[in-house]
Amino acid sequence: MERDNNTPKRVTLTLIFVIQFLGRTLAHLLVDYPHWLCEFCEAVRAFEYHSPD
Repeated sequence: MERDNNTPKRVTLTLIFVIQFLGRTLAHLLVDYPHWLCEFCEAVRAFEYHSPD
């Protein structure tokens, strides 16, 4: 049987790196294109989602 590589410490470290990457990416987008966030929010609002509950 394979060893479980998804230890809590490893998962936490991965999440930290992902959050840092996304933060830097969004910062660059906002500097290069300030209206990006407003248009992104409008696009998200355009989705119609209905929960199966």
